[in-house]
Amino acid sequence: MSDEAGVEEALTNFFKQEKYRSMIANAAAQRRESIMVDHSDLISFDEKLSHLIVEEPMKYLPILDRAAYRQLQVEDPEYASTLTEFKARVFNLPSKIPIREIRSHHLGKLIAVDGIMVRASAIRPMLRTAVFACSSCGAKYKVLQEASKLSPPDRCARCRGRKFELISDESEYIDFQLVGIQEKPEDLPPGQIPRIIDVGLKGDIVDVARPGDRVIVTGVLRTIQDRETDSLRKTSKMYLEAVSIETASKEPESLVITPEEEKLFREMARDPEIHKKLVESIAPSLYGLEHIKKAVMLLLFGGRSKQYPDGTKVRGDIHILLVGDPGTGKSQLLKYVAAMAPRGVYTSGRGSTAAGLCVAGDTYIYTSEGILPIGEIVEGNLRNGLREIKDGVYVAEKPRIVNIAAPSKDMKKIEVHKAIQYYKLRASKVIRIKTMLGKTITLTPETPLLCSEDGKTLKWKRAADVKIGDYAALAAKIPDIERNWRKPLCEFIRDDVFVELDPKKLRQLLNELSKKFKTLRNAAKALEIDEDYIYYRWKRGLVNPRLGVLKKILKELGIKPEDILPNVRSIIYRSYRGREKIRLPLYP
Repeated sequence: MSDEAGVEEALTNFFKQEKYRSMIANAAAQRRESIMVDHSDLISFDEKLSHLIVEEPMKYLPILDRAAYRQLQVEDPEYASTLTEFKARVFNLPSKIPIREIRSHHLGKLIAVDGIMVRASAIRPMLRTAVFACSSCGAKYKVLQEASKLSPPDRCARCRGRKFELISDESEYIDFQLVGIQEKPEDLPPGQIPRIIDVGLKGDIVDVARPGDRVIVTGVLRTIQDRETDSLRKTSKMYLEAVSIETASKEPESLVITPEEEKLFREMARDPEIHKKLVESIAPSLYGLEHIKKAVMLLLFGGRSKQYPDGTKVRGDIHILLVGDPGTGKSQLLKYVAAMAPRGVYTSGRGSTAAGLCVAGDTYIYTSEGILPIGEIVEGNLRNGLREIKDGVYVAEKPRIVNIAAPSKDMKKIEVHKAIQYYKLRASKVIRIKTMLGKTITLTPETPLLCSEDGKTLKWKRAADVKIGDYAALAAKIPDIERNWRKPLCEFIRDDVFVELDPKKLRQLLNELSKKFKTLRNAAKALEIDEDYIYYRWKRGLVNPRLGVLKKILKELGIKPEDILPNVRSIIYRSYRGREKIRLPLYP
């Protein structure tokens, strides 16, 4: 069965079944470019062949597509002649892999994941077949684009030239969309942040689902290698190249109302007691609670947004706060609403005691002991003894006073505050915000952030209300409140940033390395540094040494890091896109 010709012949017979002949004929009539292939049908037809498609999809999925196209040529030759390919989109794999459990052994295999679509990019054209023209003689070449980067021909067959120009007008494109799929709330382990996997959609499956939809994606797990400024990293980022995508639940826009149903709705609308009947139909297993059910009904219908003459806008969304003893039906009402609402998601936490205005433990704060993660200070105090005051909320029994730099109440200056008590809790939900400069902050939904929507006026917003496009106010400079607080930036940042040294000092360090190891080549080999940097790039100022490399050189020469601080001009790092350079002073 491993012979490709034999596999294609077997799959051609698979599509000759009455079910798939009918599906291909309907696809041709509707001018669609793909059909859905149930994996269970492949198992019934040939179990070994179905396993090959799952284990080696990059080899066997194109064969499946060619077999489907051959049958299309039989069913509708005229329509088949207008297409270059016809996709067979496999779905309904025997098992779905939770996003949290995707591992490296799944790479290159066909897998299925289910979750919630949380973001979707704009649809962009992607080259399928590129047409290149030789810059010297004008000869044209068609090249199938299968890699992530543009792949021109190696040489011109006519003049042996190597320079080519892309002819966009004659090239063939397909639609491309990048979406993010997040694991479902009910699959989330307690206290964990939901994970997201990027999914690439191509062809006629773009825009099949929208953010908020629950989807099942079948695709091939691929990798994109992480990059640094001047080299590739050993680690890679996983993403899913989608073969098919299904919406797991219907949305209101996809429901078709029949004339009989429309007539029934109009009769119900004329009933003066309709609101009472609707109230009685909400969670009928719960006796009483009419006023709460009425509030739930109004919540489901929603309100109308208003704008007053003075410009004040009032949202039309309705919110309900239910407070009551255990066992009074609060959770049952929530589950009922979540099941009824098209995009409803039921989540349960550990109660109000596990919420608060908190930040993640890796958040840095400015203290008299240096710039440290807040978790390090809290854990250090809790080790001296802790006591549980509520469910999951702990307090230090022997707190140690620490001075912390924080804004004053009027936000006009920085003051020294004394931390006299330390608390630790596990939030039921956290928000992670990432800025364009690559900074990340993790905090609870209720924690306020100083933001701006227009880049001019500032106002406080709950972390849960911060949206993409908002500006977040960040401290540009922290004043030196007390002399012994002053700490250099390189003491608490990672080693992959760049250090801009005085050129004379850098040449001095290189000369000392050359003396110690006889030649710079020997020094580069001993310290595992690229010779090109030592001989050329650093001396010419084309690039600055990384902090980790500089520490290695100083250690080898027996120089203390603080001894070269007067020669450090700035700390440089690149944004997460890798294009913008961000310069920071040595001292914050």
